Amino acid sequence: MTCTPFRSSIVSPEAAVRSRTYAFRGRAHGRGCIAAPMHSSGSYGPPTYPRRVCGLALTDVLARVEADAGKALEILKEYVRFPTISAHKRAQPETAAFVRRLLAESGFEAREYPTDGGPNVVFGQMIVDERKPTLLMYQHYDVQPVDPLDEWKRDPFDPTIEDGKFWGRGCADTKGNFIMQLLAVQAWQGVEGRPPVNLKFVVEGEEEVGSPHFGSFVQANQQILHADGATIEGGDHLHEGTPKIELGCKGILYVEMTSRTAKVDQHSSYAAIAPNPAWRLIHALMTLRDAKGRIKVP
Repeated sequence: MTCTPFRSSIVSPEAAVRSRTYAFRGRAHGRGCIAAPMHSSGSYGPPTYPRRVCGLALTDVLARVEADAGKALEILKEYVRFPTISAHKRAQPETAAFVRRLLAESGFEAREYPTDGGPNVVFGQMIVDERKPTLLMYQHYDVQPVDPLDEWKRDPFDPTIEDGKFWGRGCADTKGNFIMQLLAVQAWQGVEGRPPVNLKFVVEGEEEVGSPHFGSFVQANQQILHADGATIEGGDHLHEGTPKIELGCKGILYVEMTSRTAKVDQHSSYAAIAPNPAWRLIHALMTLRDAKGRIKVP
């Protein structure tokens, strides 16, 4: 089982919560597990945070985060119980309604936007001052399938906490991330009254199947999505718990290549003179990357 940093966006530098939290990925027994916060020494317990960020004192805000962490875990359990597998179109309406309710209870103006043939997109905004910057946070409420189910040691949709780890499908990708961001907002509200910037959430339900309906939603709702900056649900921290900024991302390209030569099977004795479609495919693939893995496509 490998360990990678918890995939999470930070609401703002002032609201960096759970900076020592990690997500564990591996075979089925390791899927959907996030660990409890750790000290730099490796022991479990309240993490160490910077006391001031951007000139703002964080002691009271972070104390509120710790005080509310137990409540946030219970909300996360409720969230993970929705079997929102987008590939199977499961539990989409009720999960979208749950996300909208969480946003509304946190002080956001929240509503659901229908898509043409897909699940609803949930949007919420908290405008504290039109003159201040606006941060848009993207999330998704759908999860990957749980097959093969017999390799799970626990019911993936019956979340549990064992040995300082939270087990459940979607807790690390990315239902836990969303709850963490809401916890940061609520903690800031509880201490300072309102966040230092305007906040917007957009939460879709088809990220795990390629977001087939999200693009049209974005095109139709550019005005409400306008922001000075945006975060995605993915992201991580350095090992010492310091948030980092990623300067680029890669995409995925699926290509199916077919090679045809003779219309009928040929005897192996013709291998020296008859074109072989398998070798043609190999030569085509060799034009994409060299032996050191460098991309050769212009």
